[in-house]
Order: sequence, then structure tokens, then C-alpha cells
Amino acid sequence: MNTLPKLSVGYLPAKVIVDERGFGVPGRKAKYEWNTEPDVIFFRSDGWTLGAPKRFEHVAYEMWSDEWTHFVRRPFRRWIEIRKYGGP
Repeated sequence: MNTLPKLSVGYLPAKVIVDERGFGVPGRKAKYEWNTEPDVIFFRSDGWTLGAPKRFEHVAYEMWSDEWTHFVRRPFRRWIEIRKYGGP
């Protein structure tokens, strides 16, 4: 497993889901071009991260549900093991 990224103010994941079909864009693009910020971020076993606003959280989770190892919810203070994830 890869090392969990350090969480800090302004942390953005590699991609953020911006629609119900699962379309994702880079974190900065989501924030500045789509006016969308994640409420949850998932960490995959290979080190990749995916965020989603609350309304698309279920879409993000289902994309790689077997590969997520951790998640974090806003205000993004600490990573939590995925086994403790209770859904949106």
C-alpha cells in the first residue's frame, strides 16, 4: 500500500467527480472551473485519490469500492480506514 497523503488546508484529490455519471476532473479544475469541491475523499490501494461532493459520494465510492483503503470527510483532518465507512 502507498503512503497516505498528508492532509492540510486546501488539499485536493487527484480527481473530483462532477456529475452523476462519474465524470471526474483534476482537483484544481473541479474547484476553479466547475466550482465544485469534495466533501469526501477516497484513497485507493495504489495511492490514487478521488473526491466527490456529497451529492455524488455514492458514485465515487462505487467506482472502486473493492480498492479503497481509507477515506476522509470535510474538514479533512485524518484518514479513516474504509471498513469504518458507513456510506453517504
